Amino acid sequence: MRPSDAVSAPVPGRSRTVRPLAVSALLLACLVLAPLGGVVARAAPPGGAPTAARPWSATQSMGTGRDHATATLLDDGRVLVAGGVTNGACQETAELYDPVTGRWAPTRAMATARYAATATRLRNGRVLVAGGICYGKHLDSAELYDPATNAWTATGNLLTRRALHTATLLADGTVLVAGGFDGRDELDSTEIYNPTLGRWRPAAPMASPRMGHTATRLLDGRVLVVGGIAQRVVTLPITPRLPVVSAETRGPAAEIYNPLLGTWLATANTTADRVVHAATLIGGGRVLVTGGYDVDSGRPLATAEIYDPFADSWKETEGMATAHAVHTATLLADGSVLVTGGGDLDGYGTSSAAERYLPQTGAWTAAGSMGWTRALHTATRLLDGRVLVAGGRSMSSGTLAVAELFTG
Repeated sequence: MRPSDAVSAPVPGRSRTVRPLAVSALLLACLVLAPLGGVVARAAPPGGAPTAARPWSATQSMGTGRDHATATLLDDGRVLVAGGVTNGACQETAELYDPVTGRWAPTRAMATARYAATATRLRNGRVLVAGGICYGKHLDSAELYDPATNAWTATGNLLTRRALHTATLLADGTVLVAGGFDGRDELDSTEIYNPTLGRWRPAAPMASPRMGHTATRLLDGRVLVVGGIAQRVVTLPITPRLPVVSAETRGPAAEIYNPLLGTWLATANTTADRVVHAATLIGGGRVLVTGGYDVDSGRPLATAEIYDPFADSWKETEGMATAHAVHTATLLADGSVLVTGGGDLDGYGTSSAAERYLPQTGAWTAAGSMGWTRALHTATRLLDGRVLVAGGRSMSSGTLAVAELFTG
């Protein structure tokens, strides 16, 4: 496994008082520093390309380098990658990856350039892209991609501008959007999109505002929301251009939305308070939560824990070999979970490390190294079981267009 620049941190105590600036700086970097310049890596850098170790293999690079993009598996097995940031430029472009040919092709452009948005495949096969940010403006717009026409059309606007939120397809075909950041405050508000009407309606607020959290639909249709950060940005009168963050008591580390009742209920405490982590539904209806940044110290985590919805309990499992944050965690066909890359939110200190969690034993095993260090990338399991990793930012190469495949 290739060494990572991320630093492993011990499991923190259960303090509920925010230490100002530590994590807020990281999250603001995701929204403010993301459009920094740099090169776009499409192929081999000077001196030769990094060599991917088995079980990784190269595939064609995207037409446009991008990080903070979305990636969605379509019904026909192709992958739609949309939006993102390319060296300071917000992207309205999108492209499709065909796993049969191993090639990318552009789609028509979105109506609005955006990054840090969400993308959700609907029951009818179309893809709903909502919210995000571009050049400092937080967005309430939403649009639909139709694979049959290769075109985008506008749909109803969100009720609230937001980025770094979550979007979850519910059992009835509607979409729950929760939390995020509106440019001023972290949000506790939620709303539900009705694909038939093309409209949003307000839903019950969460117990705690949060951004940089995860949302996972459980087997019974409820939605588990975990982690994130809620701090208020205030401005001192004597330094109007310098925002500082006030200390604030946090709400529950995790809570569950019940679509039938339209209510939220806090779960038992997690073993660590984390942000920009990953959550994956695994066998038995449990949820594996990995990595992220520790909310109190701001250090990347190598820890992992499992939520059991039947017992409403959290249990720490074996830690990863490498700390990962703003990484990906993908359920594989055999029930294991592939974790890839990660690093600092502005793209520095990135990692090529990949490792695999085996739920049967509760252990992690090495999964080779990607050919490129990357964070803020996407990972999508294809219909044939391979995993497509695309884009992101690299400490050594800036914004990435390169893509690679995990073949197991």
